[in-house]
Order: sequence, then structure tokens, then C-alpha cells
Amino acid sequence: MNNSSSSSISIFSCGKQEEYKKEGIDWTGVTFADNKPVLSTDHSFVEKLTQNCGKSNAFIKSKHSNTNFFGICHYAGKVEYDATGFLEKNRDTLPPGVMDMFEKK
Repeated sequence: MNNSSSSSISIFSCGKQEEYKKEGIDWTGVTFADNKPVLSTDHSFVEKLTQNCGKSNAFIKSKHSNTNFFGICHYAGKVEYDATGFLEKNRDTLPPGVMDMFEKK
């Protein structure tokens, strides 16, 4: 889970909405959908891969269900992957200061 962006959205959704109420600004509240079902950990990522790709001949399930390992049959043979740290390395986060800029506007 990307704590920085979820925290920022939470701060914006609650903080700004409360601020608007206090200042008497006429506006319509925004209801944010719960995105927990799509959030992943490295392990749940592997579980989702297994659920969605497990029937493919190219996908190799880990022999142990509580690991972050999976395999792919490539043209060069079977390759095992460790998904530990995968989501963090591939997270699409905003550059530092961007959320501050939005919150100040």
C-alpha cells in the first residue's frame, strides 16, 4: 500500500472538507470510494497472479503458498521470481512537494 498517497488523500478529503465547512464555503462534499480491494502487498500480488494466471502453461505456481515466489516459462526456460519489494520498486508516486502544492491551493 502506498501510505503517502492514501494518507494525502485522506488528509485532503477530511481536512479540506472540514476547513470549507468552518469557512462557510458553499460546496458539495466528495465521497471517496474505499480502494482497499485493489490495494496490494507483495504477497497479495503473487496471490492475484496465481488466481489470474495460474491456469496458463507459462505460469509456475510456488510450491509454498505463503511465499512471494512465482515462476514464468520463458523462451529461455523456467525463471523463478521473488516479488518481495516488487510493488515498492514499481510504485508510481508523486514527486516530493506535489501534494503540498495541491493542498495549498
